[in-house]
Amino acid sequence: MSIDYGDWTVRVDSVGGDVAPYLIDESSNSVSGQVLVLVHGFKNSRRDAWDRYEEFLDQVLKYAGGIPGELSIRGFTWPGDANFGPVSFAGFLSYPVEVRDARMSARRLAYHLATLTGPEGRPVEISLLGHSLGCRLILEALANLVGQDKDRQRDGDEDGPRVPVNTIFIRIVGLMAAAVPVVLVEEGGRLEEPSRIAGKRLVFHSSMDQVLRFAFPAGQILSHQIRLEDQPYLNAVGLYGEPVGFGEGRESLYPNSHGDYWGDYRIASRIANEFGAAVIRELKHRETETYQIPEMPELVGRNIGGRDISGDEFR
Repeated sequence: MSIDYGDWTVRVDSVGGDVAPYLIDESSNSVSGQVLVLVHGFKNSRRDAWDRYEEFLDQVLKYAGGIPGELSIRGFTWPGDANFGPVSFAGFLSYPVEVRDARMSARRLAYHLATLTGPEGRPVEISLLGHSLGCRLILEALANLVGQDKDRQRDGDEDGPRVPVNTIFIRIVGLMAAAVPVVLVEEGGRLEEPSRIAGKRLVFHSSMDQVLRFAFPAGQILSHQIRLEDQPYLNAVGLYGEPVGFGEGRESLYPNSHGDYWGDYRIASRIANEFGAAVIRELKHRETETYQIPEMPELVGRNIGGRDISGDEFR
């Protein structure tokens, strides 16, 4: 099989900035019949996002040899970071605005996915893997895909793209350290029903995540105070993997901290396995996990941050 990497963005600046009116496809190739979209989280510049995606690609290439056919991976970048210059700690104060930007970015991503076609105009099988606030973005995109978008006026995004309700196949949604309020994905929650359009929902979480334990509630309180959220929503999905009934695959990645997910081999191997790779996992003794590593796949058209990297680098 082969993996093709490309970039999708709704950024207008490399750091901070507004959400672009529409998604910009910067890929050199059109997508194959299988697409995996990577979505970064809060306080990531475009350069930061590229670095995180490269960590994931370095890991997934080790386990992807058994995936049948071709897989297109697209790194999606969005302005989840405010540019405060040298006052880096003030970035926390931008969290409520980034919740709004996540919802706006979700509309653009959903519109692009709804109009995406594969080779010879055939339907595309889409999977999404997100981290932190990027998980909220993914779930909001799914809500848009099923015609549920109640926050357009609140976000000041009345002129944003109107997502056509098309038949679309979402294969996998993977949520890493999800900065998503638990109440929104509980039974009857606003984002729970839209998430069910995914064939499988994977939740990767860690009780050692201090960002979700302390910073997330503070940011959500601010979001509620300026009326960008209906309630404070203090508990995050990515801390304990709650609610218990949400998702078809839940995995504790203890002792991961908030930033330890993109390069975690357990996630890369699980994603490769979901796409059909022959990965043997020994879960009872994680410190001595063993893997059968298939033949290295060919990497086509990988371009991250202006660098072309061929599959030969990883052989």
